[in-house]
Amino acid sequence: MKKKLTVLTVGVAISLFAAQATSAAQVTVNSFTTSNDLFGLSYSEYDPSTSTTTFYLDVSAFVAEYPSDTPTPFLDRKFDTISFELLAAPNERITKVSYAEGLETVVSEGIAYTSSTGSAVINNVTNSLGIFNQLEPTTGTSFELKTSYNIPGMENEVDVSITNDILAFAFGDDAHARVQKQYAMMEVKSSAVPIPATLWLFGSAIAGLAATRRKRQEVSE
Repeated sequence: MKKKLTVLTVGVAISLFAAQATSAAQVTVNSFTTSNDLFGLSYSEYDPSTSTTTFYLDVSAFVAEYPSDTPTPFLDRKFDTISFELLAAPNERITKVSYAEGLETVVSEGIAYTSSTGSAVINNVTNSLGIFNQLEPTTGTSFELKTSYNIPGMENEVDVSITNDILAFAFGDDAHARVQKQYAMMEVKSSAVPIPATLWLFGSAIAGLAATRRKRQEVSE
């Protein structure tokens, strides 16, 4: 009996330690949809040292410019919404979702400006990406819209919806306005599900039982 308890104690301890030490695997995307085809899912990378999956989006078609072929007088507006589900392994959880995009705008002299804004809805929680208005003439201004959200609880499935709205306005023969996305990326951190305290207590109880039985046998001897 003593030998069996010892083996069981060691087995439980090793199993708990191994489960706790397991590193998270790459998060995947499911059911990706886009409303106006201005966003596209390009590729992803996984960094095991930080348990972070980075998704890169194709935004090469996401540009607003006037003069252009738009039917709206003096204004070109582009709008898109993407929706998808982030999936972690069954024994893992998603802990943080971060989104960032870089844009560049050009505005000529005269009556011209650009505006850019957006939001990310993560598990029904709305996070603003901010807003950037270029009202002064510029030959090229780069800026970034971004947000970050810590996921509460033990979620291994997270719903995400990202909405973007950009516009370019210009009035006059020589007026020109343009705003274009340069890149867009999302970082998703994940981790192994922590071992419940009850399992650690169970392992400790087995170890204590084995120690008590060993002492009793030493006394009887």
